[in-house]
Amino acid sequence: MTVPESMQRDAGFDQGRSMDKTEPTTPITHRSMDNGSTPGSALRSPQLEGLDGHLDKLQLDAFNRARLSGGSKGLGKLLGFRSPKPAAPSPGTPEHLTLTPDDMLSFSEESLPTSLLKHTPDNASRAVKMFASILTFMGVHGETLPSVTSMDLIQKLLHQGLKRPELRDELYLQLVKQTRGCPPGAPLQRAWQLLLVCASVMPPSREFTALVSEYVHGASKDADSADEVRDLASRAWDALKRTTKAGQRRTLPELSEIDGLLRGQRSSTVVYFLDDTFEEVEYDSATTVAEAVERVARLIKLEAYQTFTLFVVPKGARGAQGVGEEEGPAPVALDDGRYLADVLHEL
Repeated sequence: MTVPESMQRDAGFDQGRSMDKTEPTTPITHRSMDNGSTPGSALRSPQLEGLDGHLDKLQLDAFNRARLSGGSKGLGKLLGFRSPKPAAPSPGTPEHLTLTPDDMLSFSEESLPTSLLKHTPDNASRAVKMFASILTFMGVHGETLPSVTSMDLIQKLLHQGLKRPELRDELYLQLVKQTRGCPPGAPLQRAWQLLLVCASVMPPSREFTALVSEYVHGASKDADSADEVRDLASRAWDALKRTTKAGQRRTLPELSEIDGLLRGQRSSTVVYFLDDTFEEVEYDSATTVAEAVERVARLIKLEAYQTFTLFVVPKGARGAQGVGEEEGPAPVALDDGRYLADVLHEL
């Protein structure tokens, strides 16, 4: 993909603030399947540091009431997928047993009776259906989706988070829930794939950033997890640091971008210089203009690049090849914090 861009001197270039380099740690707690804690709980659930500070945002009482009254039954559709059939309670777990906040945020094969966080009735209904789609994507009940269908489902979940910021934390907590204590296997990996894509496109709110990032970082260092899970968690942790700094994407990723992200593949574009030379630059979903400038600088072995930036050069722009200096629109300097994928999508 070739994009007419030029790299020129800009005295106002600002690299922006860096993330705190202190990396958190997340201890692991061990739980037994037969301790009667919650339906669907697995043997190990990473501890959620800072959960006590968010208890007022959880609607635990309403969740328990809806669960005991069978609120997860008879759910409709979301994004064109039927809600999975509710699973039977785990052996030894009384149906009347109420859940703690930690139980509420532990893996379950059952549909949600209501949202995890407090929402308006409409958004609570959307949250329940979002979780049904997560279960479908994970394949906890043996579902096997075609690749294109899976990518389409992910894209529509991202659309919910980008369009309705108030549901973004809900989506993150649902994915935390489904990766905490989920038995090893393909469903767990798929849940982490979803979390990776979300982290690469939109961060949680400031209020939930610490809780989510602590959890993801801890999972990336968990020696007892499978290599594939640690790799996905590590990539999600890296993406979270970058999107927390730059904010959410302005455009919805295309299916091909989502597929490449899950495969660990980078896209590429071409950056042109004023001397008619060019370099091909790789980027991913969370690459900002500032990061792209740094990569270009490494390619051309430019050490002092802090005063450089990227420009989009429209067709017929002043200074473009074969165009007079006084003709056409001027090149447009790109903000350092913009995502390169957004820039290319909007061209």
